[in-house]
Amino acid sequence: MRREPAYAFGWHFHDEVELTLITQGRGTRFVGDSIEQFDAGDLVLYGPDLPHSYVAGLQADGSDNEAICAQFRPDFLGPSAFEGPDLLVIKHLVDRGRRGLAFSGAAATDVADRLKAMVSMTSPQRTVSLLGALLVLASSPEARPLASDRYLPALDAVGRASVDAMCTYLAQNFAKRVTLQEVARAAHVAPSAASRLFRRTMSRTVTDYLVELRIAAACRLLTESDLRVADIAVACGYQNLSNFNRQFLRLKHTTPLNFRKAFSGGA
Repeated sequence: MRREPAYAFGWHFHDEVELTLITQGRGTRFVGDSIEQFDAGDLVLYGPDLPHSYVAGLQADGSDNEAICAQFRPDFLGPSAFEGPDLLVIKHLVDRGRRGLAFSGAAATDVADRLKAMVSMTSPQRTVSLLGALLVLASSPEARPLASDRYLPALDAVGRASVDAMCTYLAQNFAKRVTLQEVARAAHVAPSAASRLFRRTMSRTVTDYLVELRIAAACRLLTESDLRVADIAVACGYQNLSNFNRQFLRLKHTTPLNFRKAFSGGA
């Protein structure tokens, strides 16, 4: 269980497979080159070494952000446990999870209930319940990949560390004017090398990624605050309101005002 008033950006990856359920709160989810909004009920499977992070601010009702996270190594039942015919579907699920998988529908509801129950179980009971949850997810037709098929994690530790440093810098500084030189300096590489590595790994330019970060932050403010659109534009790094509106429309296919109305149930 992870309960915190807010989730700060913490780009990370690990050898374990991770299954995370958001039980309270909303914010922005980062998975490889994917940037999306999340809400309570969000259920995602992360394969090994897939960079990911959640960002969430203080909730309007004062409640904590809360998540249940289950981590396990692909070989936690032995090196060949998932090679047999009965459990091979779990191996395929983990392989698909290398891009991140978001689940919805009946399978997500079923597994959410299992994860909540696992919190109070003993370790052996958790193992059995986890296997059941993975089998449910493996057969779900409602599994959506998150990182694009163009996403290419850096192949070596140095390259991966550089991309991670650039993503972290952008996530922490998107609200101000950001230059390629500053991003490259954060990763201790030359600007030209930073640009090439970022584009090869994230399948987009630094500038395009920065725009997505700013619009994602704007979505959070539109749904979590009563700030005027003009003030939200400035808070997200836009001094020009028309440019902000144009970029928002391009990425979200609606205007900021209509986005806020749709979220609040307005006409």
